[in-house]
Amino acid sequence: MSDGFDFEGSYAYGCKSSHAPNPCIALEGVGLVGLPLSSRDANAIIQSAQPAPFGKDNLTLVDREVRHTWEIHPKQLSFQNAE
Repeated sequence: MSDGFDFEGSYAYGCKSSHAPNPCIALEGVGLVGLPLSSRDANAIIQSAQPAPFGKDNLTLVDREVRHTWEIHPKQLSFQNAE
């Protein structure tokens, strides 16, 4: 490998952490968004979002028959927990 690592095989590790911090996600115009996500917060997020466009050839389109999803501009989000 070109990154200086010389090994064979693969390794992965995962576990639940009781110490994982709550990110305290805040959405502009909504406030803090609770986790796990409630129906109330999900609906508030959707109300703050815009239909997500997609590219077709050299066009940018919005068509819910093709892509029924929303997007939020990153500037609308912030993480209130410094951890």
